[in-house]
Amino acid sequence: FIDDLHWADSPSLTLLGYLIPTVAASRIALVGTYRPEGMLENKGLRQFVTNARRSGTVSECTLRGLDPDGVAELAAGLLGDVAPQAVLQLSTRAAGTPLFVEALIRGLLDAGSLVRSDGGWVLTGDHPTTLPQTVHDLIIDRLDLLTLDERATVEMIAHGAQGLPHDLLERAGTLDSDELLAMVRRLVETGLIVQDDEGPEVIYRLAHPLIQEVAAAELPAVAGRRLHARLVEAVEELRPKDLDRLAYHYWRAGNEVDRQRALAVLLEAAERARSLAAHDEAARHFGAALPLIRDGQRPELLAHVLEQLGGSWEPLGETAAAIEVWEEGVRELERRGDRHGVARLRRRLAFAAQATGDIAGVRRHIAAGIDALQGMPVSDEMFQLHAARMIVDPPLGDLERIKKGAAEIVQLAEQVGTPQARMEGLLSGVMVSYIGGERAIDLRIARANGKEGLRIAEEEGEWLLVRRAHRELGWLALYDYSHAVMQVHAQAQIDVNRRLGDIANQPAALLQLAYAALLSGDFDESLRVGEEAAADARRYDRPRALAMCLGQMAIVRAYRGELDAAVEHLAEAAQVFPQLWTDPRGRYVIGWPQAAVAFERGDLAGVHQAAEGIGMPATRILVGTAHLLGGDIERASAMHALLAADEPSGSCPAAFADRLQGLIERATNEPDAAREHLERSAAVFETLDLPFETAVSRLHAATEDNVRKALATFEALGAARYAEKARRTLRSLGVRLPSPRSGRSAAGPLSRREMEVARLVAEGLTNAEIAERLVLSVRTVESHLDHVYSRLGISSRAALARWVTAGQAASAQ
Repeated sequence: FIDDLHWADSPSLTLLGYLIPTVAASRIALVGTYRPEGMLENKGLRQFVTNARRSGTVSECTLRGLDPDGVAELAAGLLGDVAPQAVLQLSTRAAGTPLFVEALIRGLLDAGSLVRSDGGWVLTGDHPTTLPQTVHDLIIDRLDLLTLDERATVEMIAHGAQGLPHDLLERAGTLDSDELLAMVRRLVETGLIVQDDEGPEVIYRLAHPLIQEVAAAELPAVAGRRLHARLVEAVEELRPKDLDRLAYHYWRAGNEVDRQRALAVLLEAAERARSLAAHDEAARHFGAALPLIRDGQRPELLAHVLEQLGGSWEPLGETAAAIEVWEEGVRELERRGDRHGVARLRRRLAFAAQATGDIAGVRRHIAAGIDALQGMPVSDEMFQLHAARMIVDPPLGDLERIKKGAAEIVQLAEQVGTPQARMEGLLSGVMVSYIGGERAIDLRIARANGKEGLRIAEEEGEWLLVRRAHRELGWLALYDYSHAVMQVHAQAQIDVNRRLGDIANQPAALLQLAYAALLSGDFDESLRVGEEAAADARRYDRPRALAMCLGQMAIVRAYRGELDAAVEHLAEAAQVFPQLWTDPRGRYVIGWPQAAVAFERGDLAGVHQAAEGIGMPATRILVGTAHLLGGDIERASAMHALLAADEPSGSCPAAFADRLQGLIERATNEPDAAREHLERSAAVFETLDLPFETAVSRLHAATEDNVRKALATFEALGAARYAEKARRTLRSLGVRLPSPRSGRSAAGPLSRREMEVARLVAEGLTNAEIAERLVLSVRTVESHLDHVYSRLGISSRAALARWVTAGQAASAQ
């Protein structure tokens, strides 16, 4: 077919790019970058490349694999629908090569692991890790063309860790220097290996990860271990400080190397990785050391390695695995009689149980840890357990018990006398303030205590406590709607998480960012960040954090008038985290969303049930208004007293108190006094830069000027139901209105930001390019596209481009 083509009519790389995957897949699909004259075996195709090079059309031919978007689109084309994320992740083994992506997906289909359901494609059972036979045979055919020395060199490179430097290949191989260089040149020309010579040394890699996978797997296990043993000798001689490489080869060499030396290297590499917050590497090294210890090498280190292995898994979101090894560690420490060690691991298990929603487990581990230290002098571990109990299991709604617990922690901190203990005592007081719903005078003290705790933590370099201080101060800022302060503390937590390499705790910080955006009136951004936080919580198996994220998104949906979606979010929250009403801190955060949604739906009983025992001004105003709507002025007045008690003028609680008082006076036929309180409430909210609350108070003030301003704000925010309330109020005042304006019309399902992303997709930009253009993260762009696909009922970038270019986008403007 190629020989019959008129090459002169199509002297372009574009044609070559289309032809190669089809015509020469058995050879070209194996490589990424190659020199064509050494790789192309078809005479006509080789002649075309030669002519193109002579004419200056091309000097080197480069085929790049598909990017993640391309893989997703190819998978959607094969399946006729969006592929599960796990399939796309599995397909990364193909390095974007279309032939291999297709083969891997068809292998899943043939194995019955990828099945169709009502909700689309889902993976069932264990995902097969073996390559489809067609791909395996394709690679083996290519390897079988090599000489014995060439095959041995390819196998040596395949056993390298992230590429094999030339000096190690030469030292571990059997060829002399000149023979090796000649062989490398041939292998590079044939496209089987690539050499990276941009740095100070030359590193060899196989041209495709699947070639490395197959070449390494073809060797018998013992032969592979012996190759690693030879590489161990080479690294020990030439690069003894390259701990990661040394640890990798000691691990893979098994019994072919000295086991005691292997353990020492693995533990040294693990501790260094842990100190650098490289948790995946630390987990890999600690995990490799564990069988050696179980086999009799340094058995006294078993509990330590189990604890550190769990400590490396937990920040990566592998909480179940961390719990498993920590529980084994507890048994080992109990066997050895290390009571302080038992208490320490029980505390870590309590925090892990809280993250997974196991409230019974939280209480069991805390109690067991305290029991382990019974009869012993006051110690840091005893103090840490009591502090942990206040963090993960505070008695919500019982202010006296909360205060008693906080006082006990302060007393223990004084007895322990360490800076860390003092920090814990200060931060416990912060939490008491916002969970207990304390009055303003105590809040001021709490802020001061939190800042002092933060200062000490930063001076001591205690980054976990730095993060906790920012978290507590962030939630304290939510109490009085200080969104700018909350944003600062949330961003600080994100920065600390990056420093610590703790990706699993990122949802908590993102959740606070989402709340800050909600309070500032940026509903689209609040929803976007909330969805990003929820996606992370799902990815890292954080059901409690996921429920809180869903609650936050429910508030945004409710304010925008999307009540069905809000109810769905809360239903999912209850499903993924049924302990909502038994987890005190969880209920504190989820209570407001539940009350807000119930209020918007007119479910007054639901408001009371959701907000019971929660002292936030945000919930108290809902409860007070619900009492008023139910005709219970006495209880509404009692709630007003709680809101107003000792609150300084100009504060958010005072503004809520003014609003509630205005509504009470309107209900008791005092319209002038009502308007005065409501306008004062709106003025304070405006000063605090709280546009939604400003507009709500203006709406209740019910004068034409106030309601017009409220309508403009609601429309700008996308608060559709409130905008309609404002229009009805204006009409009742005799005001004629133009057609309603909205940032998202009924015919146009996309927000402004989603529309921007859709247009850039239609222009052919990748997700990374869109992220750069709009100054967003790639994950945010992906989140926007997920929403776009869902709202438009499409599954590919091509379909989205057609939707935009066909003129249908005009309705979304």
